[in-house]
Amino acid sequence: MNILQVVGYKNTGKTTVVEKIVGYLSLRYQVSSLKHHGHGGAPDLHQTDSSRHFEAGAIASGVEGDGVFYMQTNDIKVEKMLQIYELLGAEVCVIEGYKHVPYPKIVIVRNPQDYELLKKLENIHLVLTWNEEDLFKDKFLHVNDEERLREWIDDFMGGTYEH
Repeated sequence: MNILQVVGYKNTGKTTVVEKIVGYLSLRYQVSSLKHHGHGGAPDLHQTDSSRHFEAGAIASGVEGDGVFYMQTNDIKVEKMLQIYELLGAEVCVIEGYKHVPYPKIVIVRNPQDYELLKKLENIHLVLTWNEEDLFKDKFLHVNDEERLREWIDDFMGGTYEH
């Protein structure tokens, strides 16, 4: 399964970029997505019987209805979640967040403090910027340049992109 991460600080446009990437890739591939809830604590899910099962000691508990599946686990690692996606037939997974896992990354920078991520993270393949002055730099594209982003994705997925 091909994996591509989109990372950046809050309010940089990660979700919008992931939507664009997933929409584009889904024209040719079985695409999955994974989002890290980076606001501290567990995502807010309403009380369900599966939550009661989990609280009773299940290592994983899920609930499904009308094609929607929620799962609770004890701190499941990204690698295990990706294995689940592969079992479901995903050919590509686009991850939003999880800055420090080692998969190929697109980093989004908007504010001056965002550039520190470029020094802290590994496996950066592309930087999407909101700043016009960055556009002359290698591996930088404007965050709204959808045409060039699609071209980059085609290269990345087709193997012509240098990993």
